[in-house]
Amino acid sequence: MRKCFIICIMAFTVCSISAQTRIAILPFSAGENVVKSDMSYLTEEFTLEMVSSDKYIVLERVELKKAMKELQLQNSDEFDETQAAEVGKLAGAEQVFFGSVYLMAGQYNVSVRCVDIRTGAITFAKKGISSDEKTLVAVCKKMALQIVSGDTSSSTVKIELTAKERKVKEYYLDWKQGISATNKQDMSMLFKRNLACGITLASVGVAHLLAGIIVTSVMCSPIFPYERHVSSHYYNGIEYVDDSYYKTEYDFSMLFIIIGCTVGVQLLVSSAIITPLCALPFAKAKHVKSIYEKSTGDKLLAFMHRASFGGGYDWENKEVTVAMAIRL
Repeated sequence: MRKCFIICIMAFTVCSISAQTRIAILPFSAGENVVKSDMSYLTEEFTLEMVSSDKYIVLERVELKKAMKELQLQNSDEFDETQAAEVGKLAGAEQVFFGSVYLMAGQYNVSVRCVDIRTGAITFAKKGISSDEKTLVAVCKKMALQIVSGDTSSSTVKIELTAKERKVKEYYLDWKQGISATNKQDMSMLFKRNLACGITLASVGVAHLLAGIIVTSVMCSPIFPYERHVSSHYYNGIEYVDDSYYKTEYDFSMLFIIIGCTVGVQLLVSSAIITPLCALPFAKAKHVKSIYEKSTGDKLLAFMHRASFGGGYDWENKEVTVAMAIRL
């Protein structure tokens, strides 16, 4: 029994590994007016996104260098599909990715192509446009994420962040939090944290508002009407009015009113201060969600795509049934 279990595990592992595609990623080439030293970093970021997927097995750079050295392409700045196919074939890859970056009209244009080793033809190509160097890496990551998800369409990849979103990304995400805008796990956690903070502040503000209204209306109402406690009696034909009870209970009423006004005003003031503060984490959560979705083209929190409801009355059993189906 144990041997059968081990054999099944090994068979499953072999099948899962064989289902992955062996790919090689060549260094990106730089066009005119593009810093060539930045291409190694760009290639590394693109490679990291491809490695994080279970769809591909990325070959080591050592194997690529050996193949490029054998073909005498180690000093080459650009590759065509024929050269890329030869490098990939020697390295033992099934597909080869190579890209190039050009600066045209003040914009960075990056293109990534995929070559099939068996046919030597380009199976697909993706193009990205970036307005500056800071978003160029994010564009490459977005292209890699689309490729991993199976989106090989020829649509142009862009990251069109607003001025506020760029400020949040540069100051809050990159510098303060140290979080990449394409990291779904960290961005999702950051979104939920800000959303929970906003909901908490809004709940506290509403609770203070209701408590202030209740305390003010109850404590400031006349609790001891003096008419009920004023008494009079006659002595030798002269009427004497005893208002000592009224005076004592009137003092207690004024004390309750003062306390009620003080506590109620404090609750109302704190509500007026706390409630608007919930807009800050809500706005930050919105920016985090928008930045991630624009940077990757993926949904940050796709809880429910479609829900269907059904049910009816079972006449035989005399029961009412209600059904709901949710596709996540």
